[in-house]
Amino acid sequence: MTRELRWLLSLVMLVGIPADLEAQDLYARCPKIPDICQSIGQAGIVFSGKVVSITPTMPNSPEHSLPMARLEVLERFVGTRQKTQFLDVVPEFAHVAYPFEVGRSYLVYISALGAGRLETSRCSRTQPLESAGDDLKELRALPNSPLTGRLGVPVRGAIDELVKGLTLTASGPAGDFTATLGHGLTVIFPALPPGKYVIYRDENEPRDQMVLATVIGHGCVESPLLSLWKRVKPQ
Repeated sequence: MTRELRWLLSLVMLVGIPADLEAQDLYARCPKIPDICQSIGQAGIVFSGKVVSITPTMPNSPEHSLPMARLEVLERFVGTRQKTQFLDVVPEFAHVAYPFEVGRSYLVYISALGAGRLETSRCSRTQPLESAGDDLKELRALPNSPLTGRLGVPVRGAIDELVKGLTLTASGPAGDFTATLGHGLTVIFPALPPGKYVIYRDENEPRDQMVLATVIGHGCVESPLLSLWKRVKPQ
């Protein structure tokens, strides 16, 4: 090992990277942010608002507290029609807390999975209002669009040849709808009316192997089914 290389290694060891920064970087990574259609389908509430304050959720225990942003509602799009003037929003998790700033306006996507509170994160499509033009165009068009949603049923881990021509049925309150696997490994039902659906390949298959999915009306949702391919056999 040369003198220069030993010097560089000792410098790296001396300076190092703080462990907390490494952890922050690791946990701060997000999966691919969903597109607009998926975000609408997965959201419980979507609105625009201006941040008027940011306070800790637990003032007496700051080490266990999360930042809570209070937003003055400017425009409502999904999930809330009541004339609420303010909404309080908290992070889904501390390491993905959205960096709200007092005085700025945002388009906020609230997770439909929040446990009794309004949750968002920087892994969602929540964003400053001035950069949300594409989202706002889609959201403002919702009242004039058909009240239907797109449902995707993934067929993961399968060999293309085994599932070629696969047709599924979604049975719900508005009747039965069929869709055939196209490109990729997801069966797409492009326009289902709102409601709960049972999804199956063969109506005679056991009920516990059928999939339940809920379509809320607008946006795109994906069935939780991940192992349909295990039951698909060559014709």
